[in-house]
Amino acid sequence: MAAGRVPDEIVSEILTPLLKHADEAFSDTSEKPFLAPGYSSSSYLLVCKAWLRVSTPLLYKVVILRTTSQALALAKVLKSYPEFGSFIRKLRVEGGFGAAMGSILKCATNLTEIFLTLVIHGSDNVNGLCSGLSLINPRHVILVDRADSYTNRGVKQNKNVEQLLQALTELIFEKKTVDFPYWHPYHLSSVLDVRATALASALAKSRSLETLIVYAGGEFPQYLLRIIESPSFKSLEFKSSRRHFGMNMSFILEKHPKLKSVAKFPDALFEKVCNSSASASHEKFYHVRELDTLGQSSGHTLQKLHVMCHDGWGIAATRPKLDPSIFSPFIALTHLIWGVDKYRKFAQPSPGFSALPNLQTLELRMANGSAVDVFSSFNLQSLENLVLRPVRAKHVNFLRRHGAKLLHLDGPISSPEFNLFDVCTKLETFKAYGPLPADFFSCSAPHTSLSMITFDIPFLKPAQASMMADTCAALDPQRFPALKEVKIHALTWPTTE
Repeated sequence: MAAGRVPDEIVSEILTPLLKHADEAFSDTSEKPFLAPGYSSSSYLLVCKAWLRVSTPLLYKVVILRTTSQALALAKVLKSYPEFGSFIRKLRVEGGFGAAMGSILKCATNLTEIFLTLVIHGSDNVNGLCSGLSLINPRHVILVDRADSYTNRGVKQNKNVEQLLQALTELIFEKKTVDFPYWHPYHLSSVLDVRATALASALAKSRSLETLIVYAGGEFPQYLLRIIESPSFKSLEFKSSRRHFGMNMSFILEKHPKLKSVAKFPDALFEKVCNSSASASHEKFYHVRELDTLGQSSGHTLQKLHVMCHDGWGIAATRPKLDPSIFSPFIALTHLIWGVDKYRKFAQPSPGFSALPNLQTLELRMANGSAVDVFSSFNLQSLENLVLRPVRAKHVNFLRRHGAKLLHLDGPISSPEFNLFDVCTKLETFKAYGPLPADFFSCSAPHTSLSMITFDIPFLKPAQASMMADTCAALDPQRFPALKEVKIHALTWPTTE
C-alpha cells in the first residue's frame, strides 16, 4: 500500500512511539544529559507529506528547551505558524532563554504540564518567561533547584532567580499538581530554606492544589504540613525511595494523622516501611527504640538492618544511654547501617563483651564517639566493608583495631599517627569525598591489593582541583602495583549551553 493511502490513524500509531518522550525522562530533575545521541526526531517529518502532516502535532506535543538557541528557533517557527503552539502539551524549560519564552508561552494555549528550573545564571534573562507564565494555566508544574546538601554552595543567587521565584509564588497557587523542589533535612541551606518557605506559603493559600510531589528527609518540615491542611488537598506523593525519609516515616505519621491519610509511596516496600510493618524482612529500616523488640523477634534471622534516629538538638541529657547488649540477638546480621545522631550515646560495654559475629558490612553514618568506641570493642571477625560518613577522629581507633580485615573502605582517614594503607593492608577499593593531602598515598611499603580509587566529589572548586592534581601527581604507581582504575566523579560533561 502506498504511503499516501495509509490512514492517518495508522500512521499516527506507527509514529507515536518514535516521537514520544517518557514521562520519567521529562520530569527527571537530575543533572544527567536528557537525550542520548541519535537521529533527530524531526527526520521522520521528511519521509513524505503524509508523515509530515501526521507527525507535526506529535513532534510538538512534548517540547524540550535546553538552550537559548533552541528557544529562539521555536519562537521563530511559532511566529510563522502560531497554530503549532496549540499542539504543545508538555514544555520543559531548562533556563530563562530571554524574550523568546514570552512568545512561546503566548502560543502554547493548550499546555498542561511545564518544567521550570531555578538554576538560572545571572546573564540568562527571564523577563519573557515571567511575563508568559500569566498567559498559561497548566495543571502540573515541576520545579527544580540544586545546591550542595548542607551549604549555600552551588545555589544560584541573582536578580533573575528572584524575579522568577516571585512570579511563581504569585501564580503557583492556582495549579492542581506541583513537584516541590526542596526537601528536609538534606537542604539546610539558608537561601533554599527561604525559597522553600516562600513557595510553601503560596501553595498553602491554594484552593485548587490537589497533589504535591516531594522528596523528603528524616523529618517533615512544618511549611509542608500547612499545605496539606488545604481543603482541596488530596495527595502527598513521594517521588523516589529516599531511605532517610522511609526510615523515620512511621513515627512522623503517628504524629500527623492528616499526613498519613494523604501520603502515597512509590512502591510496596515503602508502603510497608511507612506503615510499621512487623514482617521479618532481610532489609528493613528501624528506629533505635525498636531494636529490643526487633532483636527478640527476628535477631536470629535478620541479615540487613538500617537503624536511624535524629532526636534533635539540646536534649542529650534526657536520653538514656544505649546498652551495647542490644546487638547480642543479631547473630545473623551481615549488613548494619547505623544512622543514629550524636545525642544517643552508648554505655560502656562490659569487659570482653562482643556481638555481631557475622557482620560483613558496617556503615557508620553520623555515629557519635561512643558508638564508634562500642563497635571498635567488638571482635567483628567477618568485617570486610566499612563506610564512614562523615569521617571522625574516633575512626582512627576503629581502623587500628579492624583495618587489617577490610577489603573496601568508603571514607578517607588522614591521620599523622599512621598511613591508612599501612594499616589496611588488604584493601581492594577506596572511596574519598574530597581532595586529599599530597602524602595520603605515601605508604611505607608497597600495597599489593588496592585495585581501584574513587573520588566522589559533587563540586570541585579551583583550589580543590589544584589539590587533586597534587595528590594524583604524588601517587606512585610502583607502591600500588595492583591499581587498575582511578575515578573522579566531579569531572562531568556539560549538559546545557
